[in-house]
Amino acid sequence: MPNPFPARPQASLQAFVLLVGLLGPAALAQPVGPNPQGGQGGRLTPEQRAKVFPEQRRLALQDRQARIAILQRGESCLQNSGNADALRDCMRAEREAMGQQRRQLMDSLKSLYERNGLPAPRWMQRQGKGQGPMREGSGSDI
Repeated sequence: MPNPFPARPQASLQAFVLLVGLLGPAALAQPVGPNPQGGQGGRLTPEQRAKVFPEQRRLALQDRQARIAILQRGESCLQNSGNADALRDCMRAEREAMGQQRRQLMDSLKSLYERNGLPAPRWMQRQGKGQGPMREGSGSDI
């Protein structure tokens, strides 16, 4: 069977040059080696991960229990809602409670890393800068 995608080295080279041009020289200068804060690329070493694991697990379980409670309260609120305004209020309250729970978990994790003298992971450093799909005020109402 003939190859449906014949090799076109000239097109591949042109695409690469275009990509490098769009990304700029800064994309080529990204660090590849060990992170000066410790670990590879912002990741914790196996020893560091083992040190914080028990507390991370406890926090994760605690977070799950809190989220389940929020969902149960939300379900009860939705079942008891008598009109569209009440439904919207239930959904808004649940969304706000989930956001508060997420912030509380992030604060707890940040404190855990600080107590153990470890650098915060990259995903944690991005929180609060308006990045990602869960920014304040990004939810929609019915």
